[in-house]
Amino acid sequence: MKAWVIAVAAALALVASWGRAAEPVAFTDERGAQQTLADYRGRVVVLNLWATWCAPCVEEMPALDRLQAAVKEAAVLPVSVDRDPAAARAFFEKHGIRHLPVLSAKASAIFKAVGDNRLPVTIVFDAAGREVERHVGKREWDSPATVARLKALLEPS
Repeated sequence: MKAWVIAVAAALALVASWGRAAEPVAFTDERGAQQTLADYRGRVVVLNLWATWCAPCVEEMPALDRLQAAVKEAAVLPVSVDRDPAAARAFFEKHGIRHLPVLSAKASAIFKAVGDNRLPVTIVFDAAGREVERHVGKREWDSPATVARLKALLEPS
């Protein structure tokens, strides 16, 4: 019974976050320039927190790369929380990831900003910067249904 109550509370908290404006989320590109989600205002954003040592993260990265190739108008932002920012570049080169930017952030700061410390966690924001979806765990991001949903977010309402 206790596990069920905890699961229901977690689900309600997740649903309550949908439609909420993005918190200030900062990360750096591989040149060391700081960026925030605000830099992408006006675009649909798929923010993915990952690490090279996280097996589900590694498994879903090629699908995120294909998603970015399929939906160029959206910004797919994989932010690595590895201690060494160069690990993401090496991973991308080894695995043929060609459509995604190399981004990194200090784990504690970005986990606090998004209110989640699980990996992988992916948050989709609409063009107004509102959270419209949050997914924890591996997902086939390039599935026809997911691509269609993302394309629907790109259409003016």
